[in-house]
Amino acid sequence: MALLSDELVAKALKVNSAEELLALAKENDIDLSVEEAESSFEMIRQSRGE
Repeated sequence: MALLSDELVAKALKVNSAEELLALAKENDIDLSVEEAESSFEMIRQSRGE
């Protein structure tokens, strides 16, 4: 996996759902499965203390 820009990481940390994360990935030509989006979003939620 390629390194993500700081700007893209900041955007990813602000998403409100796995679906939004998946859409952000698609907009940036990043191959992300639904399962990966769900897992990644759960990590994002945990990092925010949710």
